[in-house]
Amino acid sequence: MTTASNLQAAPLDRAAVHQSILQIADALIAFLRSADKPSVRDLPGAALFLTHLGRASGQAKHREAAAEAVALSGDLVARVPMRLALYGGLAGMVLPMAHRERLGIADDGFDLDGIDEVLMEGVDPGVTPHFDLISGVVGLGAYFLERLPAPAAREGVRRVIHRLHDTAEHDGHGMRWLTAPDLIPAAKRAITPLGKYDLGMAHGITGVAAFLALALLNGADRDPAEAMLRETVRWLMALERADGSQGAYGTMVDPRQPEAMAPGRAAWCYGDPGVAAALLLASRALGDDALLHRAHALARHSAAFADAQRHRAVDTSLCHGTAGLAHLFRVLGRPADAERWDAETMAMRSPDQGVAGFYFMESHDGVTRRAPDATFLQGAAGVGLVLLSVLDPASDRSWDRLLLLS
Repeated sequence: MTTASNLQAAPLDRAAVHQSILQIADALIAFLRSADKPSVRDLPGAALFLTHLGRASGQAKHREAAAEAVALSGDLVARVPMRLALYGGLAGMVLPMAHRERLGIADDGFDLDGIDEVLMEGVDPGVTPHFDLISGVVGLGAYFLERLPAPAAREGVRRVIHRLHDTAEHDGHGMRWLTAPDLIPAAKRAITPLGKYDLGMAHGITGVAAFLALALLNGADRDPAEAMLRETVRWLMALERADGSQGAYGTMVDPRQPEAMAPGRAAWCYGDPGVAAALLLASRALGDDALLHRAHALARHSAAFADAQRHRAVDTSLCHGTAGLAHLFRVLGRPADAERWDAETMAMRSPDQGVAGFYFMESHDGVTRRAPDATFLQGAAGVGLVLLSVLDPASDRSWDRLLLLS
């Protein structure tokens, strides 16, 4: 097993990073203009990456391609029925437009006020969708945060907080949310027949904590969000494993065995780095110095654990790959760790595979392969956004609101 002391990636070649960014851009632009038009999955990442690249490069072709991706997104929204979700749905399709508006880019001519009203229907009183970031109510909350300070967005954030409040379990141990059995894939349902307490950022309670912290940092009413955040953090921190041999935080807790956690990993979607990022946000939102100290301690531990788990970072994705770890450690204020994972991302690049050499490890029917993927969370668009930070550490990284990191 790789250890913290022997993860020694080659030094970063900045010229190679720059070349890779341009190759990602060329691949995405070609994809936008191909006969096989991009899908709901592909367009948000392309729009975000090309928007930020256009600002960094100053080149008209990148700015024009970003606008083209946004126009294609608008066309899909107008023509294709879709669910409301942040990933693979309406909220995710239009979030890049809201992001561009916040960046001060000229109006894309899209009715975001109308979209706000549609998405608020998903958090109306009495509606209790799944709570998670990827497909549930927290994901709608992330969109509303991006739309602030629009009045409808403030109301959307308020509604999301109250839907979370109404669907939480709250007792002497703190606040948490159950992932019901019907939301667990059939193949895994027998393992947790009563459901599970998912601990991930992507699908679980860590994501709720990060959202509540960001809501407070963006001016949400302290009541009830502050008490909810304190109780959620209290429940999470009580789970922390002291020895951390399998990670301080696992992936989930079975309600039948509340003292046991499934083994952990080091990633954004699940594991210690994502939890550390959520606790860091919570410490700022609550003005809690003790929690800040604990977040930094977990960040240090998670850096060592990620190195020890190097064999599990099998692709370059934001979700659970090397680019995601690089960005997390940059967010956590650990630039040396971030640079090591940046270098790992470049070392894993395979020029003849994936999209511009970056790939996602896809499993299907027991077969794992390197798959081309252009998306934000799994593919080249997300990698490209991380690499932009390598060339300019002071660059705008607000695109990571999609990950609940800022």
